[in-house]
Amino acid sequence: MLTVYDSDQALYDDARVEQAMRPMMKMLPYFLLNIEGVTDRADLDLTTTTKPRDFDVRRLPPNVVPQTEKSGDCGVFVIKHLECLLADIPLSNVVDDVIQHSRQKLCVDLFYQNIEP
Repeated sequence: MLTVYDSDQALYDDARVEQAMRPMMKMLPYFLLNIEGVTDRADLDLTTTTKPRDFDVRRLPPNVVPQTEKSGDCGVFVIKHLECLLADIPLSNVVDDVIQHSRQKLCVDLFYQNIEP
């Protein structure tokens, strides 16, 4: 299952999102099979065929995806969303009040990664 965190659902309807995600829905099962090197995975449904089934896609409702109120913060919001998803932290922690601090922390982290010893 691929989950789409789309904060601007007025821009594209579900059919257009599914059409845009279709290549990823087809490619990802093959990618996972090759990365893990496993020939039989229950979640890829290889019991009756050697071709894995396509992933399904679901789109979260706008009230689940945190929204930024300030223009220009969307990139930092995406990074914070990914951090929360990877750390299993609720997305409700990503709010406008913490974005400026997150932006400054990200800048410092990037700056110090590029300094040569």
